[in-house]
Amino acid sequence: MYQVTKLHTLTGHKDSIYALSPTPQPYSFFSGASDGYVVQWQLNDLINSNTTNNQEVTGKVIAKLNNSCYALHYVATENYLIIGDNFQGIHFIDLATQKEVANLYLTNHYIFAIQSFQNILWVATGSGTVFLIDLEQKKVVQQLQHSPQSARCIATHPFLPIMAVGYSDNCIRVFDAANGTLLQTITAHQNSVFSMAFSPQQQKPYLLSGSRDAHLKSWDISQNYQLNQDIVAHLFTINDIQFSPSGSHFITCSKDKSIKFWDSATLRLLKVIDRGRYAGHGTSINKLLWLDKEVFISCSDDNNVGVWRVGDEKVS
Repeated sequence: MYQVTKLHTLTGHKDSIYALSPTPQPYSFFSGASDGYVVQWQLNDLINSNTTNNQEVTGKVIAKLNNSCYALHYVATENYLIIGDNFQGIHFIDLATQKEVANLYLTNHYIFAIQSFQNILWVATGSGTVFLIDLEQKKVVQQLQHSPQSARCIATHPFLPIMAVGYSDNCIRVFDAANGTLLQTITAHQNSVFSMAFSPQQQKPYLLSGSRDAHLKSWDISQNYQLNQDIVAHLFTINDIQFSPSGSHFITCSKDKSIKFWDSATLRLLKVIDRGRYAGHGTSINKLLWLDKEVFISCSDDNNVGVWRVGDEKVS
């Protein structure tokens, strides 16, 4: 058994929450929602309190968009928060001044995911185009068009210059992160690839992918992305996959309203966190984010953020 504790529910957003990102401070994060608000939350007092359910936590508005926020990405080297909306815009927020320093128009489709490698932003869009943007110049330097269907998610390799992009044509495409060269195409799922994550452990490198087909798959990087395991992990779409900081565990979340806690070495399911067992979310869970080795957060179509602790050690 593993101990699960719901620490708090954060309220304030007025519509579905689709995006989460860390901040420079411990136990702090950004959330972005369909209400157009991007909010910073600070949970130090909550995490350290013995009466967490009685704590009041108020978020600080960082930006108000005219459109929904679908993607957030923090860039530590620039101290920028990058915001992607559902109406073609990439917003650069300087966190030192909390001012928008640039805004790029990209495409006529939604912006679903943002990641970075060195000084280049990778932006996945609903048109299937992946834009590479120079962070210093704040301009597009390359466009990768390998599918007419949506690019839904991006995973950054923790040690190698590799980006994996998941598409709605059911494929994963692996790129050289430095120059955008397509290295490999994997026909991965029976439906759109919505989530991916590279294992952070060097001794057993693999890529996890989740899809609208509800399958969780493991791909062996050392064996040219050969399929290792195929698990029917959820009832509906797997929206996000996040490894714990140690890499010993990972969590998944789904449109089926559940969060699942897994062992990274064996891909064995250890815990199901849902409304019935732990007063979890009542609608689709869209994103997850670890704050430390035990505490993580979740966001949902129910307009709320859940704060959770899962014991990393077995308890009696």
